[in-house]
Amino acid sequence: MSIATKVLKSHNASVELKVTLKREPKLDLSSQSNPRIFLLLQDSQGSGWINHSHNQSEHIENELYFIFILEYHFEELQKIKLVVANGDISLNLESQGSASNEQGLIGEFVTDIGSILGKSKGILKGGLVLTERPEEDRGQIILSGRELPPKNGKTFNLKVQGHNLQLPPLVVKPDVFYKLSRRIKGNSDIHSNMRVFHESERRYSRNPDWSAIKLSEGDLQNGEFNDEVCLTCWQHKRDGIHKSIGECVLKIDKLLSSNKVSLIPKGELLLQCAFENTFLDYIAGGLEIRLSIAIDFTSSNRHYIYGIDLHNISCDETNYGRAIRFVGNILENYSTDGRIPVYGFGGKFYGSEEVSHSFPLNQNYQPNVLGISGVLETYQKALENMTWNQP
Repeated sequence: MSIATKVLKSHNASVELKVTLKREPKLDLSSQSNPRIFLLLQDSQGSGWINHSHNQSEHIENELYFIFILEYHFEELQKIKLVVANGDISLNLESQGSASNEQGLIGEFVTDIGSILGKSKGILKGGLVLTERPEEDRGQIILSGRELPPKNGKTFNLKVQGHNLQLPPLVVKPDVFYKLSRRIKGNSDIHSNMRVFHESERRYSRNPDWSAIKLSEGDLQNGEFNDEVCLTCWQHKRDGIHKSIGECVLKIDKLLSSNKVSLIPKGELLLQCAFENTFLDYIAGGLEIRLSIAIDFTSSNRHYIYGIDLHNISCDETNYGRAIRFVGNILENYSTDGRIPVYGFGGKFYGSEEVSHSFPLNQNYQPNVLGISGVLETYQKALENMTWNQP
């Protein structure tokens, strides 16, 4: 399974959305401005809005931020509407989230969660709009989004190797394993307060290489990174009374950042700790993504015996067009530059007698078009200027 498949597969997460305003108009000159932000989330049918206005606010460097926590689903187009008002207003969710008290309304802004998270540094800027007077400057809205860590902390892989382990006296053949223990909350004695969390398989070497294990931050800590864990190496004994080779006690942040620790009395453990990155981790880290589209124009898409025509131009929207719109509207949010190369294959295009299996639908060997709307426009034009080919 590729990295892309792993990080994209049903990636759901909680995200924090911070919203701040710039240059918002003061509607009442006799009183102090008291802006409020109402966040509406479009329902799954796209026919109405759900009020998600439960938020908190905080001042950061003299700026007022409104903070919302939302569930993020990569595979969905999650439209949101932010309604900015001076004080309380009433929202009519059955009429597309419009505000009933126009006098207190400053403006609105519509976007989707993917458009925010897909932007550089997760920051999106836009202008507030008042529907009745769209030409007016109603101020600027700035949205920043980030993925919140899971409740049990981030997941990581820990690999442990032994180096030059010194076996107990009279032991000739190595038969070693290790135990990873964590502190039991509320107990201060270093040796009586440890609970065995993981016990490795046995290895028959002074330089053992144990299999990596998957852990979460919450598995090891009681809410603090200065909690301690203990790695203990043992020589296995058949009678169950195993002989200690050595141990090391270290804080969790040291475990996550170390590549080598010393055992007492002798020997070393080599540690490799790697956090598992999510899709949004890669995006936040600067990963550049490009979306490319290829459309199948072979005759198999038009089976008249069974009444199948996936490119039926007599309909308002073809099946291919619908698929491009549904999927593309989600994926284009993560495209680095918004330019999408689009090709056709399996047909004869624009009067050519040759079948092409990699034809730039814009008739240009720089096949980029701007956004999904550009893809659909180019696709529709190609449908009117091509002939089908077998199979």
